[in-house]
Amino acid sequence: MNKKILIVCHVAQPSLGNLRNILPEIGIDYEILLSAQYDPFPGSVDDYDGLILMGGPMGIYNVLEEQWFIDEVEFTQKMIDAKKAVLGICLGCQLLAHMYGGRVFKGSKGLHLGFNKLEIVKDDPVFGNELCGVTVSNWQEDTYELKNGKSLATGTFYKEQAAKFDDHVYGMQFHPENNETRVRRLYQYYSSEDNDYNVSVDIEELVKDIQEIEPPVKKWFKPFLERLFLA
Repeated sequence: MNKKILIVCHVAQPSLGNLRNILPEIGIDYEILLSAQYDPFPGSVDDYDGLILMGGPMGIYNVLEEQWFIDEVEFTQKMIDAKKAVLGICLGCQLLAHMYGGRVFKGSKGLHLGFNKLEIVKDDPVFGNELCGVTVSNWQEDTYELKNGKSLATGTFYKEQAAKFDDHVYGMQFHPENNETRVRRLYQYYSSEDNDYNVSVDIEELVKDIQEIEPPVKKWFKPFLERLFLA
């Protein structure tokens, strides 16, 4: 029987990027829950073997009192207490940093739509070292300081890029799921006149770059997910 995970998304029309194909390939079924759209969280974690917390445009410091955020933290804590595997990506990583006592804040360099070369700073059997020196895709405005957790990778733009918060709890600021389709959708959102972001990058240059960096990142992402959710 396949493992089953819950994927929590924070936008009304989520894009899973490479997760959509990789998870079925490795024998993982998934459900999507739209947290910020007030989809109700399950009352129990028993039906799930793991949890992925995706990114989103909001700052955690602005939503601490929102009921959806409170519910998400509560459900995530239940998963952690039950020793279920948890992965946070971008906003999801910041949520984990917050839960483990760290500080999440707006980055001093502003919105980073681009790419970041990783340095692996601590050996970890689940995260691995395949990404050492590899360029990854970033799409972040906020960052964090670790209080309880171990930094696994740092970057050349915003420093903290990956962390281990517990034996089964990992987070990353970069976006290993990004592919051309997802990057185009993100660009459309952030460059919209309805959003107050200073987007000065060229979408075709972004696409050209993501096509180049995607293969080595995807090559790592699949076995990482296997080590985290199937071990």
